[in-house]
Amino acid sequence: MRFRDLHPNIKIRFVEMFVANILGNMIYPFMTIYFAQRMGAALTGILLMVNVLVGVVAEFYGGTLADKIGRRKVILFSEFLRFGAFGVTAFANSPWFDSTWVTFAMAMLLSIFWGLSSPAQEAMLIDCSTEANRPLIYGFGYWAWNVSVLVGSLIGGFFFQTHRFEIFLGATCASLLSIALIYFFIQETYVPEKREQLEKNPLLSIISAYKSVVTDKLFMLFLLAGLLNGAIENMAGQYTSVRLIQEFQPQQLFSFGGFSLQADGVRMYGLLTATNTFIVVLLGLVAVHVIKKISQRFALVAGILLYAAGYAIVSFSNQPWLLILFTAVATIGELIWVPVMQSTTPKLIPDDKRSTYMAVFGTSFKLKMVMASLSVTLGSFVSSYVMSGLFFLSGVIAIVLFSGLFTKLEKKEQKQAGGGIAM
Repeated sequence: MRFRDLHPNIKIRFVEMFVANILGNMIYPFMTIYFAQRMGAALTGILLMVNVLVGVVAEFYGGTLADKIGRRKVILFSEFLRFGAFGVTAFANSPWFDSTWVTFAMAMLLSIFWGLSSPAQEAMLIDCSTEANRPLIYGFGYWAWNVSVLVGSLIGGFFFQTHRFEIFLGATCASLLSIALIYFFIQETYVPEKREQLEKNPLLSIISAYKSVVTDKLFMLFLLAGLLNGAIENMAGQYTSVRLIQEFQPQQLFSFGGFSLQADGVRMYGLLTATNTFIVVLLGLVAVHVIKKISQRFALVAGILLYAAGYAIVSFSNQPWLLILFTAVATIGELIWVPVMQSTTPKLIPDDKRSTYMAVFGTSFKLKMVMASLSVTLGSFVSSYVMSGLFFLSGVIAIVLFSGLFTKLEKKEQKQAGGGIAM
């Protein structure tokens, strides 16, 4: 299976999302700094929390909506709204008008519009893929995301403070391009067999739709295992950044001739982040082809072990080359388990509720951010060795849960196959 053999929807979405993600990484990581400078850190923290919450509610509603009226309509409608919000944001940061509050209001609307379309986009990806090509699709998507982070963060770091208007104008143009691609080239992938009437009360509609999701024991087991495992990087990353600033003594990494490289805690953490991104960009596509040749269960277990062990060492060590080595180990583990987990997700989701399930799955990313923040607080009370043990334990529990999940999935598939033969 090659990239050119994929469904046209997937190829178009990859191109469109790659451009959008580069622009997003030029903007969103630096918005916190922008608001903190103008509103103060305390108010910014509260407003950003509200921003996340409204995005979650929108994601829940978007999931049910896409399962009732189709994916393409929700995605196209949301993109039109995003185009308008980006345009207003550009104007609010232009030479003619400057408003922090208008910028924040648009940031909240963008969070809502992204929440509306995100489950539909994920569901469309599943609709257009097969079990055979999903590891390639998710592996390539993961690689492309990291490339966009690298490119977008570098550009944003240099130009966001001084060229916000141009960056937001670029985002507006990219949104307009997305509208054109969706309208002219993206095909609808899901037409409900029975056209359901939308609830007059959106809250009742959300509660009714998601009741079946939270009572799906197999999916909730998968969600818990994924949360415990996926949160390791977020928790270890935030905890380690604070720990290195406090504990890491400035030291020489190497010298060659008259040149030497010195690192303090901040620079060391930057090197670890660069190591992670560099390995993903360099080996991401190679990992996809390797994973296809081995057992999915073995790949998941081996990947999580490398990932958890790597971040456990990084969480307490102050030896620079040991930190770099085990960051590399953790990243290689991540390259192995991420595509396997992502390609397993569709097996657990009913065809007629894909957007609804993906909306719930999307909340795990928000929960990982909360767990990462809590790890920093906990780390101020316990030693780095305790934190390291907790991170590794989280990975071990995830392995146990995933192993149980794979066993149940295999039994379920065997039962379905047996039923099919009997018929």
